[in-house]
Amino acid sequence: MDFGESFYFIKTMKKDDALKAGALAMFGEKYGEIVRVVDVPGVSMELCGGTHVKRTSELGCFKIISEIGISSGIRRIEALSGQSILSYLSENITVINKLNDLLKSNSNQLFERVSALQVELTNKNKEIKKINSELASLKYMALLSSVEIISSCSTIIHQLDGLDGNMLQSAGLDLISKLGSNSAVIIGGIPDEKHKKLLFVVSLGSDLVRRGFHAGKIVNNIAVICTGGGGGKPSIAQAGAKNVDKIDEAFKYAKDFLLENLNN
Repeated sequence: MDFGESFYFIKTMKKDDALKAGALAMFGEKYGEIVRVVDVPGVSMELCGGTHVKRTSELGCFKIISEIGISSGIRRIEALSGQSILSYLSENITVINKLNDLLKSNSNQLFERVSALQVELTNKNKEIKKINSELASLKYMALLSSVEIISSCSTIIHQLDGLDGNMLQSAGLDLISKLGSNSAVIIGGIPDEKHKKLLFVVSLGSDLVRRGFHAGKIVNNIAVICTGGGGGKPSIAQAGAKNVDKIDEAFKYAKDFLLENLNN
């Protein structure tokens, strides 16, 4: 739309005088003591440090490249005009050509090719997650061979590395289901070698819960030894900790706790 020169006025004045006259200052912008005021009567009167043209035809080509919110109810549009659009388009064409070469595609097929790759990646990630879950199951089910009987209670106290929180909880629940209602499983380890920390899970059979044992309290006491903490339900709970060097001490506490309390 071409307003023409008569539809707006540009004034240079002191910032305080401009604000008193009703000019709007954009949030986050910095202005000097002397400001330029652009007044479109009946539309807007604003402080402006940018460049204005007398009519939109002076812009030539005009390309909006972004639109963001800068404060409540205020949006900012960023655009290019004139010769700068040629550089922008040239850069985009270069990127598109590189993607076409990489994906063995052309511009008309690029969107479909990328979409297909996204679907393929999603499916592969699901397959990997399933395989990891199956491997984790084989790993923790092997612990059934290390069951120790403490006062007629089947117990497993063992370090199990490489399992995240969800897998560790699944391990606790699955092992308890195999061992029965009079059982306790206390497992923990380092889920990721790159970011060394500890996770512990305590899972208890229903008989122990009825006797007053609480997995949340037990796992918290274990984690405290390794500079951590946590909690959860009476039947299953999880905790995290930082000091991996104290893991043996934590498992010793867990075994001593069961020896003392299961015999009472």
